[in-house]
This record gives sequence, structure tokens and C-alpha cells, in this order.
Amino acid sequence: MAMSMLLSNAVPTATVLSSSSSSSSSSYACPLQIKDCNVREKRRANTSIRSSSETSGEPTPARFDRRNVLLGLGGFYGATALAGNPSAVGAPIEPPELTACRSANYPDGYGDQVPVQCCPPYDFSKPLNVQPYQFPVSPPLRKRKPAHLLTQFEKDRFKSVIAQMKALPRNHPWNYLQQAQIHCAYCNEAYNQKGTNTPLQVHFSWLFLPWHRYYLYFLERIIGKIINDDTFALPYWNYDVPAGMKIPDIYSDPSSSLYNPNRNSSHFNENLNLSYSYDIEDQPPPADVVQKNLENLDTMFKTTLAVPRLFMGSPVRAGDSPNAGTANLTSGYCENVHNVPHMWVGNVEAPNTDMGNFFSAARDPIFFGHHANIDRFWDIYRNKRGNLLEFNDPDWLDATFVFYDENEKVVSVKVRDCLNVNDLGYAFADNNFSVPTVQPRAAPITNPKLISDFGPSPRPLNETIRAVVTRPKASRTPAEKAAFAEVLFIDDIDILDPEPIRFDVYVDNLLQNTYTVGPGTFSGSFTRVRHNNHIMKNGPTVKAGLQLGIQSILESIGADAAQKIAVNIVPRSGQVKIGGVHIELVPAQAY
Repeated sequence: MAMSMLLSNAVPTATVLSSSSSSSSSSYACPLQIKDCNVREKRRANTSIRSSSETSGEPTPARFDRRNVLLGLGGFYGATALAGNPSAVGAPIEPPELTACRSANYPDGYGDQVPVQCCPPYDFSKPLNVQPYQFPVSPPLRKRKPAHLLTQFEKDRFKSVIAQMKALPRNHPWNYLQQAQIHCAYCNEAYNQKGTNTPLQVHFSWLFLPWHRYYLYFLERIIGKIINDDTFALPYWNYDVPAGMKIPDIYSDPSSSLYNPNRNSSHFNENLNLSYSYDIEDQPPPADVVQKNLENLDTMFKTTLAVPRLFMGSPVRAGDSPNAGTANLTSGYCENVHNVPHMWVGNVEAPNTDMGNFFSAARDPIFFGHHANIDRFWDIYRNKRGNLLEFNDPDWLDATFVFYDENEKVVSVKVRDCLNVNDLGYAFADNNFSVPTVQPRAAPITNPKLISDFGPSPRPLNETIRAVVTRPKASRTPAEKAAFAEVLFIDDIDILDPEPIRFDVYVDNLLQNTYTVGPGTFSGSFTRVRHNNHIMKNGPTVKAGLQLGIQSILESIGADAAQKIAVNIVPRSGQVKIGGVHIELVPAQAY
């Protein structure tokens, strides 16, 4: 297993320890000073929140220049070393050539429909003249409320305006279907990245949360314009409190514009289950669902604070594909959680429309309530980190998207301008997450079967994989833990088909090289919504990875002094192969 060299702003030159299930632990000092990584004009990492019109629109250097440097750092893992570094050489994702939109990828067997046309209704009879969006100056604060706590007036108004949008001419940019198609175009690869043959994809990376924040922002502004109320705010599906876990009634009235018939009707009166998967029937009993949901979300927040990419997703730069050949491009914990309500709401029958499939997900109005809560999770996460910048990296801050705004203009926006929700003119009625009460657990019963390392070859996940993994260092001091986070890597995940994917990861103490009957302590999941994409339609399997913070979990189970731990990978849905399992100490950021 190749070692990675991971750098951060806080630790420019540091010793990084890594270990794998198939090799012994070793260490080395990073031989490279960050300032020596820069082979082009040094760019100032401005971390302030600015208007898009104030940021530079200068073109970035050709991408191969950056890759030449990264290859010199030790292959792909060297590439990830530059994440979060203000001097990192790269190129931010830019808007695509808008005239080059094509039919999106859509599921095989989707009725008799011709290839899905998700392209926005741009008028190319004259130049679009895309301009940086001018954010309103001192807008009234819009307060996003839980959907289950809306007043009757608020419910009626929301239903009415969605009905109005559905009644607009089909080619109007504010038509509800046109708004839904935006997600299809940017998530089902109707565009290539500018100047490349690489599909543009806003999932599976650090673009996921900012792009969706802007998607909701402009819908909210458009609705406010339609009803002539600048204080209108989208509601959020508040499924991190027990009272809000069911599908809110505003979405469940069959006569309402917010209703969608393509849902799993068996879930209409049940609490959302974040342990849900299509193929496994042994779901938690109803009495345990609420507690397990809260514990899952608590794990999301507490295990990712020190390393933002664990929550946000890994870097993606111009020319990178989140789908193939770069197995370390990973979704963050938040996106993996986000996928479960999509699958739980969507039609249980393949192709799982609407919510359960990327191309059609936004056709269900609950999509926006769901994503408003995911946007809230990002706000909570930022608050827990003292609103510190997640990535001091211009390739993130200057990544640029294009949307129709509330004045029917095509505008561009940058990630750097959406980091603080108050600067965007909205806030959440509740931006806190309450730590759940952990229920007592029965002591595990040991099983006499031996457990060994993962082995040198990829393994199909057709049954639970149990592997011994050596830790880089046991019994670290508080100072060492503050400087480096302990991260579990599930390597080289090969996704073999477009069907929904889920597997869960557990860690456990070892008892004389035997494992326990139970799976151990839940550490996180890998999930994918059903998705037919460009890569899979053209032959290769999709590559992915998973990274999970485990230090606090090992402390909670009394394994802090263990030299080795058990890692259990439990299949739930779909077909994947796992390339390996290892642990690294990754430079942490102060918060």
C-alpha cells in the first residue's frame, strides 16, 4: 500500500504515520516544504467573503502542469497532500460551455422515454453574457423553519407558489420542472468540464455542499420574487429531532402541489430510518430508529471536526473525475448520510424514481426540504468549528457555478461567497444538534473464529469482511491527537453497477485475534443513490473511496491503547469490491 503524504495549513512539514492491513507500520518525514510545491505564480488565498464581482476571472493554467507536480509527490496520494494548502497548484472547476449541453444519462428501462433532456432553456440566439451575481445589499433576513412547524398560512402559501411554478410555460426558467432539471444536468453529466472530455459532476467531492447551497438559494430567491415577499424561506425537513423524522404532512397530501406519487408509500407514516437499505430486512425496530438516527448524526459531527474533508468530501480540481481512476476522491460523511433519505423516500422498485435516482430526484418537492436540512447540517458543522474556513485553497474558493437568478438572468457564483448563510440573507430557526443519550449496550460475546488481515488482493463485498488493521501508533498523547487525526481508509472501492449502494463500517477491539458476534461500533457508511453515469455506460467500473475519523470511537470502546483493531465491513445493498483497508494519521486543523 503506497503511503500518502498529507499536508495542512497548520502543519506544513510533519511526520505522517500510516499502516495497512497487509503491511507493517512505518514512518517518515515529509521531505517537502509547502512553498516549494508552487510552480506557478503564487496566488493569494483570500479567505474573506466577497462579492463574486470582486473575484478574479483570470483563466487558470493548463491542468497538466499541476499533475506533473503532483506525480512528483508520489502519485495520487501526493495530490491529496495539497488539499487545504493556500499555495496548492491547481485549477478550480469552472462553468461548462453552456452551448454544449447533451442528453443526460438516465436509467435503463425508464419506460419508453427518449434520452432525458435536462439542459436549461437558454436562449442562444444572442450571447448569454453571463455576469457575476450581484448579491442583494442588506437583504431582510429569511428564516428557514422546520417543515413540521409551519403555520397553516405558510403551508398554503408554499403549496400555492409551487403550483404556480408548475403552471408556468414549459420553457420558462422558473417552471418547476425546469428548476428540477438543473439537478439532472449537473448531477447526471449533461455537461463536460470546460475544455475537457471529463464529465462535470457536483457530487462525491468538496463541491457537493456549496453547489446545493446555491441551488436552494436561487430557488428561494425566485419564489420570493414570484410572491413578492423578500422574506420567504424554504422549510427544512427536520429529521434530526424525533418530532420531525416522519415525512412532514405538507408533502403528504395527494391533492397538494408538494405531493409526489413516486415515493415508497410504506414509509408515509414511519420515522425516517438512517440505517435503511433496499436489500436488508433486519432494520432496527421502530423503537430504536430514533436513537440510532441521532447516534449516527452525532458520529458524523464528532468524528469529522478535525479534518474537514471527512465531512465535506475530498478536493476535486479542473480535469479530475469523481467517478473513475482516482479512488481517493471521496464523498464526505454528510453526503453519505444525505443519500439515505433519498433512497428511503424514493420508489422502492427500480429505477427508484423520483427521489431515489439522481436524474429525477428534484422532481419531488421534498428534495428541497431534505437538502435544506443538509444545508443546515453544514451550518451546524461550521458553527461547531468556530466558522473557520474548511479549505484555504483557491481551487475550492474559486470554483464557479452558473444559475438563473430571480431576475431571469444567467449569473455566475463562487464557493467563497456562500460560506456564511447570514451573508446570503437567511438563517435557520434552529442551527443546533443535540447530542443524543447513548443507550447502554450489552457486552459482546466472543466468537472463537480467528480474524486475519485483509490480504493483498481486492475482495468482493458479498459477505461481511472482517480484517485486522494495525494502527500507526497506540496511546497517543493529547498533543499528538490534537495535531493528527486517526483516519480509517477503505481503499479502491469498485462500484460494479449503477444500482443503489450501501455498506456499513464498524470498528472493534480485538480479543486475542478473535472477533465478536456483533459487528462492533458503528463508524460510518458508504452510500450511493442509483446513478447511471458516463463512466459506467462506457465500460469501466466506478472508483471511489471512504475515509472515516475513528479516534473518538476507539477511545469510547477502550481501544486507545490497542496496537491493532478489528474492522468489519458489512454489505447492505449493491455490488462492490474493496481494495484494502488501512489507517493513517492525518494532519488536523484547529477549531
